[in-house]
Amino acid sequence: MKTLKNKGGVLAAVALGLMSLAAATTNTVDDLDVKIALLSKKGTTVEEVLRVLGEPEFYRWGHKIFTATNLPDTYLLVYPK
Repeated sequence: MKTLKNKGGVLAAVALGLMSLAAATTNTVDDLDVKIALLSKKGTTVEEVLRVLGEPEFYRWGHKIFTATNLPDTYLLVYPK
């Protein structure tokens, strides 16, 4: 899980590798490691994470669960293990 801010653009664009990753058709552990490494760079946006990894299982902050249309300023995107 990674803390992301929807407003304010805490995470910024990593333009080059993301386009090729979004087109990748395999989902091996190595592919996932590469995607996570690229998305972990400073400046990655929430939109880029969603484009590369898809929609999360849910959005949360603390004990609260949110919908994609009702997000607070700070939240986590939770993906399956």
